[in-house]
Amino acid sequence: MNPFLELLAHTAWKGAAVLTLALAAGLLLRKTAAARRYAIWITAVATLAVLPMAMSLLPAWRVLPKEIEQPEWQRVEVKAEVREWLARVEALQPVKPEVPISAPKPVKTAQTAPVVAQPWFSWSQFIESLPQIWLWISLLLLLRLGWSAWRLRRLERSLQEGSCDDIATISQEIGLRREPRLLIGAADAVPMVWGVWRPRLLLPQGFEAWSSEKRRGVLLHELAHLKRRDPLALWTAQWVKALHWFNPLAWLTIRQLRADQERACDDTALRHGIRASDYAQTLLDLSRHNRAAPGLALCALTITRCAPVEARVKAILDPKCARDPITARWLASLCGLALLLMLPVAMLHAIEGPKLRGRILDRNGVVLAETTQEKSRHYPLKSLAAHVIGYTGKTKHDNPTPVGRFGLEKQRDADLNAGQDVTLSLDARLQSLATRAMLEGGITRGAAVVLDPRSGEILAMVSLPNYDPNLFIPSLSMSDWDVLQKNRDSPLLNRSISPFAPGSVFKPLIGLAGIAAGVGDRRFTCEGSVTYGSSLMQCWIKRQNGGQHGELDLAGALTASCNCFFYQFGNAAGIDQIEKMGNKLGFGSSYGICEQERPGILPGPRWMKENQPDSKWSVGHTANTSIGQGMVLASPLQNKTAWLGGSVALSLFHSRPPSDCRRSNGVR
Repeated sequence: MNPFLELLAHTAWKGAAVLTLALAAGLLLRKTAAARRYAIWITAVATLAVLPMAMSLLPAWRVLPKEIEQPEWQRVEVKAEVREWLARVEALQPVKPEVPISAPKPVKTAQTAPVVAQPWFSWSQFIESLPQIWLWISLLLLLRLGWSAWRLRRLERSLQEGSCDDIATISQEIGLRREPRLLIGAADAVPMVWGVWRPRLLLPQGFEAWSSEKRRGVLLHELAHLKRRDPLALWTAQWVKALHWFNPLAWLTIRQLRADQERACDDTALRHGIRASDYAQTLLDLSRHNRAAPGLALCALTITRCAPVEARVKAILDPKCARDPITARWLASLCGLALLLMLPVAMLHAIEGPKLRGRILDRNGVVLAETTQEKSRHYPLKSLAAHVIGYTGKTKHDNPTPVGRFGLEKQRDADLNAGQDVTLSLDARLQSLATRAMLEGGITRGAAVVLDPRSGEILAMVSLPNYDPNLFIPSLSMSDWDVLQKNRDSPLLNRSISPFAPGSVFKPLIGLAGIAAGVGDRRFTCEGSVTYGSSLMQCWIKRQNGGQHGELDLAGALTASCNCFFYQFGNAAGIDQIEKMGNKLGFGSSYGICEQERPGILPGPRWMKENQPDSKWSVGHTANTSIGQGMVLASPLQNKTAWLGGSVALSLFHSRPPSDCRRSNGVR
């Protein structure tokens, strides 16, 4: 698990435990004085504030093993004939495998891979994005708190300073050492206090006309907030709410804290001789005729906000309601109990350790990548499908969790590290057969792709030369690095998804474009060459023996792979139709198989205008494109899809029922 995500998870569930205990204690002590209940809420808020620091500094107390044991994977028995194929493939491999060290510069593509079924947004991706979500929402709440503080600052500058002799008298009476600065607001302003180091008291214009009893009650309430350090508690509560916004218990606790703040100050006023009926009437008058600016209550304490006035009036008029102030003994007992509970909670690390990295399997369950008993990554089939699977590596901070560095190990890193298996559409048997066929044929640098034409799934994807990903576990040696540096064939390059000039394998696409353009039945003559402007473009047969193919139709031109026919046929179809058909088959774009896939080039007038603005498209460019030369670049995977789509369409277009067709057992 990501260390920051683990800290966030620990803070979340431990904070929920602390708040649950606090709310349960507040419910049990609901008959006690508001000042004592308020001490419970502020203790819970302070515990949440210091909890992350305590978890970082205190030693971990683990009640579960650091790592879970290796599960017994369900193995799929590989048939004897497959094992024989794999042995023969390994025998054909070089004695010293050519080892890649780093991936080519990736081209970002859409993450909808036909090789492996991958949802557009998995649960593991959501879990990994939780720290970013938490951070952004916390920042928004903190910005809202800063906006409220800025508004108070702006309000202070717009108000005039006043004086009141009763402030000094009452401050001395309740033991307030530092008198607040008095500010005079509008006639309907709500009395409020704010400021931690420089306290401010706001009274409405005309407060001098109040009765002495009303003025004394309001001043006792507001100055009691300053005596109890309620502005500091309010700021702390707002910060904790911004950091624990995801926890509804935090919002409920802070709401109870605000309510008991006001009730504790009400009790202070009543203990200093204010009659309950007069004080209740004052509270009702202020709540009925006064208003506070929106947003200011985040940083300011107002006499008629943050607590239901009706409930406060009932508590004020209730002669049986406890109004005892908080005592040092009560506060010390509460802090000691909170400390005893917080220490084991902060030290407790009951979240299980990192899960074993998931396996990569082929379509039949054959294991292509797994984690051993020694927690090491292993690739049982070695170089088979190495370019697709990739490899893992260590992190820079000695984190035991492996990190995908290349291929599907990198693309599906989050899911694999979460312990999920990834099943591919590849068939290990077909992969080994394709590799064997290429190696026995003497092909040491090339690619092969096998597709299922019914679904488009990739059954085999071979790129030579390949490499053994086991050499990267746990790290690559210097000798293998030297081998890679001296190898000019780039073993890491996945040639099956890398673009090259396709040549004649591009011609079925041209045939399909001509059919779509309505020129599929046209015939053209090959005289060995065709002239476009000042360029003489020859057919391969003239360069080889000076011959020519004569008049051909599309089927004959494909059979002979006649360049002259396709020069003319491509121009008859038009470059726009070729581009349209090529786009349908995926040329010039990526399929989204992996990060290393490159889109290639499907040239045309628009492409030339963007990439070669000094040049102009001509019929010669169309002719060159029609034989897969010039600026055309396509990967073997793209060419394979073109052959599947183009060849099927051409066979349907040119098929004719034979004249001597007979019936046998009712089947033609």
